[in-house]
This record gives sequence, C-alpha cells and structure tokens, in this order.
Amino acid sequence: EVDFNLEMVHNVSSIYKMYFMELPDKLIPEEFYLDYKREGKVEDEEEKKKNTVNLISKFPESNQRVFIDLVSFLSEVSQYSSINNMTAKNLAICFAPTVVIPASISLDPHALLCDTHIITDYLRFIIENCNEIFPLKPY
Repeated sequence: EVDFNLEMVHNVSSIYKMYFMELPDKLIPEEFYLDYKREGKVEDEEEKKKNTVNLISKFPESNQRVFIDLVSFLSEVSQYSSINNMTAKNLAICFAPTVVIPASISLDPHALLCDTHIITDYLRFIIENCNEIFPLKPY
C-alpha cells in the first residue's frame, strides 16, 4: 500500500508537473490535439471511454505509457480529495496546460480561452474513469 501523506503527494505532483513543463513537446503530441479536443466534446460516456482508448493507442508508445501512468497517479490522488482538496477537476486544471495544450494554442489567447474548458473537462473525465478506460496497463 502506498502512503499518500500530503507532503509526499505534493512533492510527486510537483515533480511530474515540472517534468512535463520541461519537455520540448507535450505528452499528448500536437498532431493529436484536435482529435483530443473533438473527443472531449463527445456526450455519451461509454462512447467517450472507447474513443479515449482508441486515441491514446495512436500515441507513440512512450507517450502512451507515461500518460496512463500519470492519469493513474492522478486518479489515486483524487481518491483522497477529502484530505488533499485535489479532486479530479482540480488536478485536470493543474495538469492540462502542461500535458495537453500545445504552444501554438498557448500563444493564442482567444484559442486558449475557447479550448481550456473542453481540454480540462476531458482530462477530468479520463482521471475519473481511468480504471475503466485503462483496466490493463500496456506493459
């Protein structure tokens, strides 16, 4: 069993975020950004889960692994939101800019304003449903 004391979780989360900010490319490759955004708009939850698996399977293998590890970790953190106040929504707000939103969108205030809610809400959905979406790790 993992000890999820607040200091350790904060440190691990901070390291993850710093790591993703330093990457030359986002964890979700830019060529999949529009697909990610489109899937974020899907209303039917079962369809969205299936589409998420299909989308992530198109990523380079290393991106798939790290993305699944990240959302699994964030899902675990969110299980303790009554203690740490980090709900899936709060975690998505913190991590979406560093793992999803490409520089081309980040530099365009209008696009960023239009896309942020969709991108963040979709990451929240993935965090909340990660055990159903990714029941088996790809490694």
